[in-house]
Amino acid sequence: MTYLTILDELVQRIEKGGFKPQEPLPSENMLSQKYQVTRHCIRKVYERLSEMGYIKTEQGKGRWLKIQKQKIKTPARWGRSFQSEMEALSLPHETQNIDFEEVPGDSRLMAALGLSPRNRVYRITRLRLVDKEPVAAHITYLTDRDFPLIAEEGPGIHSITEYLESKNCAATVTTLEMATRLPTLKEQALLKCPSLVPVMKMETFFIKKADRTTIGYGEVVFRGDRFVQQIQP
Repeated sequence: MTYLTILDELVQRIEKGGFKPQEPLPSENMLSQKYQVTRHCIRKVYERLSEMGYIKTEQGKGRWLKIQKQKIKTPARWGRSFQSEMEALSLPHETQNIDFEEVPGDSRLMAALGLSPRNRVYRITRLRLVDKEPVAAHITYLTDRDFPLIAEEGPGIHSITEYLESKNCAATVTTLEMATRLPTLKEQALLKCPSLVPVMKMETFFIKKADRTTIGYGEVVFRGDRFVQQIQP
């Protein structure tokens, strides 16, 4: 039996509730005898299950199934803020503004926002937590053309929706693209997710309701093991 076959069998067993979180998983010796493979092969299977976020290892105690968090069901096309979505689901949540800085405006961003070389672009990075655990990172780009005081006010922004409304710039969010991939090293550290837990990346524009001009660009990275995107008719 191959390594991938054993991995697939164990993943299916985990998904179907074949292991309980409070019970230790079978030892390498037990599984190597069951599948007639080497302990090295089983160790590799367990390492992959750890990278996929299914199990944890306790030195001297063995391996255990991680308690799987209930997935958060959200619409594929967000019509309201993250805060509003979490409040509607009665989920305890928090937003942290973890980074704010001026960044060079690349040609694609400058063209999309209709900026001139003299305009300054600022990046706001916010971490979204549910039950005190990071589940998403929101990165938003705003400019001093539309928000002259952004350099001073940016570090205190926790809700982009509320900030735009406070500036009489209420906006709709238009989704440009959504894709699933594996997390970068930076995203693994930021979201505290294993290397093989997929993330969903969504790119958006903020369109001012009053005159339909584009006033911001955003990127959202969701932990794929914590969200279910619901398609609505």
